[in-house]
Amino acid sequence: MKQLLTLGREDDAKVAFAPVIAQTSHVRRFDSLQRWMNAIDFAADRDDLTEAMVGFDAKIALNKRDFDTRFAKTQVLMAAQDWTGAMDELLEILMRDKAWADELARKTYIAILDIIEPPPIKVADGQIPPVDPTVATYRRRLSSVVLS
Repeated sequence: MKQLLTLGREDDAKVAFAPVIAQTSHVRRFDSLQRWMNAIDFAADRDDLTEAMVGFDAKIALNKRDFDTRFAKTQVLMAAQDWTGAMDELLEILMRDKAWADELARKTYIAILDIIEPPPIKVADGQIPPVDPTVATYRRRLSSVVLS
């Protein structure tokens, strides 16, 4: 499913996802994929994404606490697979209100980390597997914001 979404084959991904959709509340990876598909659907409803992004930025410039607009921008960034841009917007929400919308920003942030984390690499016993630097950096940033 992840590969299909990465390739822009949303319809095929939805068909592949259908048998497990009921498990999204129990399996974090499925929840993460569902959030990505929701973001793709949200972006698809916009006529001109460039114009939408300019509008989001203008609203945010007027009110840094416009979390609904920040989250809408995050949805468009996720649909475009701009993962770091989306996580940066979510961090802005989390820095101002960790519990906003039943922790939607934190849950979405974790979903993005799940999506972008590469599959584990097998290493010999006693060796430490390599860590993706982007994932490690954004995990630390989330920890520092959530624990502050």
